[in-house]
Amino acid sequence: MSRFLSLLAIAGFGALLSTPAMAQEMPEHGVFIMNSLLFLFGGVLVMFMACGFCMLEVGLVRAKNTTMQLTKNVALFSI
Repeated sequence: MSRFLSLLAIAGFGALLSTPAMAQEMPEHGVFIMNSLLFLFGGVLVMFMACGFCMLEVGLVRAKNTTMQLTKNVALFSI
């Protein structure tokens, strides 16, 4: 039984080593799609980050100045 397990382990290790050699190249349109998706996802994260900073700044000012601070943040994000 131990001989079978050792042969199985050697065969599995050999299969793991040969996998990168048999891998196919990713087509160009797949790379373009993934780059576009990651760029879009990064943009969404930056938008949520701006909302978080806006809430932080509004929490640090007096109640009468919140509207002005929100206006400044919207103007800054629109630039």
